[in-house]
Parts: sequence; C-alpha cells; structure tokens
Amino acid sequence: MAYRLAIPFTAEWLIKGFLTGLDLTDDDGRFYPPEVFDSAITSAIAWAESILAIRIHKETVVARIDASGSSLYEFPPIKLPDAFINSVSEVNWKLGNSQTVLPWPIDWFVRRGNVLQMIPAATGNSQQNITNYPLYAQAINLMNSGTAALWEVTYIAGVETSGDIDTFIQTVATSAGTWTPNFYVWDELTITLPTAATVERTFKVYGWRKEDGKPFDGESRLNVMYDAETVTIPIGATSVTTQNAWSQVTRVTWTGWTQAPVANITMSGWDNDPSGIDIDRDLMALIGKYASIHILNTAGDLIIGAGIANKSTSIDGISAAVGTTSSPTNAGYGARILQLQKEIKQLEPILWNKYHGCMMAAW
Repeated sequence: MAYRLAIPFTAEWLIKGFLTGLDLTDDDGRFYPPEVFDSAITSAIAWAESILAIRIHKETVVARIDASGSSLYEFPPIKLPDAFINSVSEVNWKLGNSQTVLPWPIDWFVRRGNVLQMIPAATGNSQQNITNYPLYAQAINLMNSGTAALWEVTYIAGVETSGDIDTFIQTVATSAGTWTPNFYVWDELTITLPTAATVERTFKVYGWRKEDGKPFDGESRLNVMYDAETVTIPIGATSVTTQNAWSQVTRVTWTGWTQAPVANITMSGWDNDPSGIDIDRDLMALIGKYASIHILNTAGDLIIGAGIANKSTSIDGISAAVGTTSSPTNAGYGARILQLQKEIKQLEPILWNKYHGCMMAAW
C-alpha cells in the first residue's frame, strides 16, 4: 500500500511525526491509553489558539467592529479579528445593543483574506445604488464622527483539519480472501454478507486506530505484539461492525469460505478524504511540538520504571547497571524537551507576524 500521511491532530499523526522511536508503553507493556494523546493534542490546540489569537476549529463568529468617519466616503477596509476566514454571511450596522440592524447587501463586499471592503455597485442580487439605499442620508450623518462597534459582521472562522468525510460502500468477492482499501477508512468498518451466515464468519482487520495511534499490524513494535482486531458474524446474522475507530484500515482478511457460487462481501463505513486539509504546516508543527512535551514528560518518567532513575542487577558476580538522565528535578527526555521549547519560542513570533502582521502605534 502506498505511503500515506496521517490525519492531523490524531494520535497516529503525533506518534509518526514527533514521537518516533519512543517506547510509549507503561511498566506492564501496555500502550498509553487514548486519553493521554487526546489530552495533549487538545491542550496544544487551545494553547496555540490563545498564544496566537487565532481560531483553528471552525466556528461561527459575530464580531462588532468600530466604524470611522470616512467609512461611507472612502470605503476603507474592515479588518476582521480572525486570521482564517472561510465565508462571510452577514454585514450589518447596529447601534449599541439595539435589536434593530441595518443590513447591507453581502455582494457589495469584497473579501481578501480577513479584510472586507465595501464596493457599493449595482450588481449581483442588490441591483441598487448606494445613494438609493434606505437610511443612506442618516447613515452619512452618523458616520461623520465615527461610531464604536457599528459594523456587525457574521462569518465562519477556522481551518479544515480532518478533511472531507463521506460514506463508502465497496464489494469484494468472497474468494479473494483479502481486501486492501485504497482510501482512508475512518471510524468504524461494517462487514456485511449477502445472506445470513450458516456458519460463523471470522474476519481480521489490520490498520491504525484513530484514538491512540496503535497499529494493529500483527507485527512486533518495541517488543509489544499488536494483534489485528478479530470480528465474527455469528450464525443467522448478516453483518458485524468493528469495535475500534480507525484512521486507516490497511487490509481485511478471511479464510475458509466454501459457499458456492462465489458471493460478494460488502465493506461499508466512512471515507476520509484528506485533500481538503488546509492548515499551515508550520502551525501544525508548533502544535505537534507542544503536544509532544506532554507525552515526553510521561515517557521520561517510565524509561526504566515509574520513579526509577537508575537500575542495577547482579547475578553470580555478573552485574549490569542502567543509568538515565532522570532525577528528582530532571525528566528522562529533558534535553529533547528543552530543544522543543527552544523551537517553539522561535516559531511563535514568526506565526504571530504571519497571521497578524507588524503592530504599530501612532500619535
């Protein structure tokens, strides 16, 4: 199967992109629970939104923006207070907390990035000139001195981080014995037989699990054996659904099919098309580095066991000792954490200038 990029902001993405080579298991060899990765990624996104004053997850925003005295004479730009604007649905005038608004035709506004500019031409759906627009004369008087929070703009801000998700149905001949999808299976996978099973039908599902990045590839990784998920359609039933949520199913296998003539199995679920993801790679890097620090702090404490900084073993005169960088005041991956913190500090001002520009004051 061709190489694929992990969907951003999943455990698989964090492990493959930032934590490769780390033993992400506890003292009993169990893979870290999904909550560890989810908490780290969620807090990193919230931190990035706060430190950079941006929105990452899409949401509808209603912003109140000051108007200058020249807003109708020269039609200066209206800067929206968000970096990632998807669409603008309404532009109104609103005085204070009044429930009455004066709507402006949306096709009078040209958007470039997060900047709007009114071009009051008799085009599109409005088909009217600004001088004939209701309350124009009163608006001119109102604008002469400028008014606080006069513009009320409704828009959607944020970026696409998971791609387009849609349903899929694909049939496979029972005699094939294996199915290798060429797209990204997302969440659960349902397997359906053409008729009710007369004997138990067992399938093995291999791939990457979305919540914790755990690969069910049936191969050893860091001496931990990750088995495929086995699902069974019992006698009399026609379908079964996996218990795991997937970010990618690499293959499904089955054996012992003796039914004649050869029938088709139906695979169905969700298909994630990542081509629509539009988040900046440098912003992804910032979030990934920040989230990695949370995981490294946990992993550093468990390098050779929770709370253990040094370990020695002696048998019949043969001894072995293991020392780590762990100490009461230093994490096991302290050097790597410091390097990440340094890189984060370098990225912060670069991204701030990218999304907000250079701030200047004049008097």
